[in-house]
Amino acid sequence: MKSRIFFLGLLPCLAYMLTSCDGGKSGNNVENSQVVVEGRSEVDSLNASPLLDDADGSIAKSLLDSGISMSSEILLSAQGGDVESIRYVAWMYSYGIGGVNANRKEAYKYYRMLAEKGDAEGETMLGYMTLYGLSGVEDMELGLEMLNRAMRQNYGLAYYIMADFLDNHVEETEDTKGQAQVYYEMAEKLM
Repeated sequence: MKSRIFFLGLLPCLAYMLTSCDGGKSGNNVENSQVVVEGRSEVDSLNASPLLDDADGSIAKSLLDSGISMSSEILLSAQGGDVESIRYVAWMYSYGIGGVNANRKEAYKYYRMLAEKGDAEGETMLGYMTLYGLSGVEDMELGLEMLNRAMRQNYGLAYYIMADFLDNHVEETEDTKGQAQVYYEMAEKLM
């Protein structure tokens, strides 16, 4: 519960990033040379900037204030499957804090570990990163599947990301507009 409350504080930053996101095809302070591999596009040089926009540094500061730092102990715990350790390592790589540089590929790896354990935050972030190509791999089917899994667990941020995707990145029809509105309302209710 504590991690969910913390993650809800990320919503304004994530919302800003989503509204300025163009599917991972440009911007985001990373080099965007793309290679298509088995129906997925891979983006090189993904460790140039934090995953989520934290312009004022408040999120990174709150993580540092809580004493999170990369250590062999936390890394071993994460690699051993401890959910909270996996979450902390994912956050550290997302923000480039705790003695590590921001690295989206590493963040993706740990969010994937969370998702494999059925964790709604992990599924949401894995879906978000994959849907927009922020992990180096853009795969709409996997991204939507992960967001749907998190939505089945009533994870508000997953509803918000799905609503934004439908609203801004899918051809607008009455159905998509209506569904996006339903998802925005669910996100607001859950968060």
